[in-house]
Amino acid sequence: MRLIDICKRELISSVKDPKRLLFLMGALWAYFLIFGALYLPGMVRDIPLVIYDADQTTLSRQLVQEIQDNDAFVCQLEADTEEAMLKSLAEKETFVAVEIPADFSKEVRNGRYSNVMFMVNGSNMVFTSMSGLALQDTVNTFSDKVAVKQMALRTGVNNERLSQKLTPVSFNWRILNNPTQSYLLFFCVGLALTAFQTGTLMTVGAAVHQDLTEFKLLEGTPLPRLLLGKFIALWLLAQCSFIPFLLWGKDIWGINMHCSFWDIYLLGAVGSGAFICLGLGLAPYFKDEMNYIRACLLYVVPAFLLSGYTWPLFAMPDYMQWFAKVFFPITWFITPARSLVLSGATEHYGLNILVLVLMALLALPLAIRGYKVKYAAWKLKHPADA
Repeated sequence: MRLIDICKRELISSVKDPKRLLFLMGALWAYFLIFGALYLPGMVRDIPLVIYDADQTTLSRQLVQEIQDNDAFVCQLEADTEEAMLKSLAEKETFVAVEIPADFSKEVRNGRYSNVMFMVNGSNMVFTSMSGLALQDTVNTFSDKVAVKQMALRTGVNNERLSQKLTPVSFNWRILNNPTQSYLLFFCVGLALTAFQTGTLMTVGAAVHQDLTEFKLLEGTPLPRLLLGKFIALWLLAQCSFIPFLLWGKDIWGINMHCSFWDIYLLGAVGSGAFICLGLGLAPYFKDEMNYIRACLLYVVPAFLLSGYTWPLFAMPDYMQWFAKVFFPITWFITPARSLVLSGATEHYGLNILVLVLMALLALPLAIRGYKVKYAAWKLKHPADA
């Protein structure tokens, strides 16, 4: 069978088998649309809050108002007792609690510290970090205002001049590449490309296991030519999913691409090739397509978690870093892809490309051996057809 005939056969088979197109094109777009809608707000806001103001003075009410004005929170309850506040947290009616002590105003007027208690349901780290930063910023700002106001009343000096004297250091921060700290930008690209990897692997499995049941039609075709034809056809189909993702991502969820189209496309083209070769290398060793799909589903979660996309690689133990870099091509793909999209550059771009190419080439001998083993088994079962 000629190379062009192998490509045609693979393309026709993919069109006739709806699940292949569903795997290859549907997985990426399903994740992109679903998680894009999930993370569209960008940040977690309106965290349910309970406040217990034991002081009930003008000063304490001013602090309560400052907290309620923070966009990060929505005040669900102003508790009358500490027990009511704790009950609200325990029953998950609220996730954050603020307790203002009974001697709050007295301590402040006497020039002493007054401790405002902050409690948060730590079972969700997103609530913990975001609410902690928001409340700390609110209380610190309020504390500075009170200090300046009290000193102005005592000295008769202008508030602005006193503010410069009492709080001479201001803090400004600049967040590069994702200034709004949007979860949409942080997660959506990586999750979609992880689904793209899984869909590609599943499609390759379907294609390989079709061959394993049609050896009679493929007899006389050199294995390298067969694998090359399959690779070309599947790679072209993968680009039909990946290219629209790059072109329409901005229009759908407003994800601006700060790199050139060709930089991110080259990484994706090589990455999809590596996924196809990985599938060609592994699929022949499974008894049937269903067992292979189960393995793909088991593979995807550890591959994503160990890729360094959420928990950085440098924070992992050395042996985990080694494992992730050697056995998971996605490690060299999704984090660099996010860096390219958000910042326009990524560390070791050329090395990422090279490693993906090497992983693809190393998988091909596995594919050839797997086909030979399956073909030998087929000849034993069908001696008349061999």
